[in-house]
Amino acid sequence: MMVAERTFLLDEQPEVFATTTETSRAVQRAVAKGQARKVAGRLYTRNVDEPIEQVVRRNWSRVAAHHFPEAVIADRSGIEARPSDDGSLFLDAGPDYAGRRPVRLPGLALRPRQGPGPVPGDMPHMDGLYFSSRPRTLLDNMRASRTRNGVARTLSRAEVEKELMRIAARRGSDALNELRDEAQGLVDRLDAGEEMEALDDLIRHLRAGR
Repeated sequence: MMVAERTFLLDEQPEVFATTTETSRAVQRAVAKGQARKVAGRLYTRNVDEPIEQVVRRNWSRVAAHHFPEAVIADRSGIEARPSDDGSLFLDAGPDYAGRRPVRLPGLALRPRQGPGPVPGDMPHMDGLYFSSRPRTLLDNMRASRTRNGVARTLSRAEVEKELMRIAARRGSDALNELRDEAQGLVDRLDAGEEMEALDDLIRHLRAGR
């Protein structure tokens, strides 16, 4: 006995949602009636009142997961924990990613790069994304990067130092040694030997100044 397909109900969808083969026609009818708007390919919103930029920015994790499933929120975004002021969200899209250009949407610019994908310590986030662990984020941000039509992918050395000082103030200076040890365990997975040396030097400098 076949089970009848469940009726698509727009009101039961999240603010931003993806279509499927089964729901595509119903969503198109909702768009034609002015009940939904297209955000990107196969991605829609039932919010037809607010500026689309605000809707996309508020739902950045869902939008990012739609374009880059199981990506890791990394680099400066791993510390800022949200898109930067210019809308940039930096992602490790996994080892098979070979693209070069950002994905631009109203209010949001997804900036993926090739990387190992989730590694031990990275934390599951909403919609199937991951947040890079603090040790990994610190290593990633020791890589040099340049500003290209927006904020730089990684923090400056001064910004990393400020983050380490914040951690030490909240958790004590011994926490820096713990972070260094945890980062050391990720060096091979991240191919981050030089970055580890730079992070170690920075932590020793900060501890020596206390």
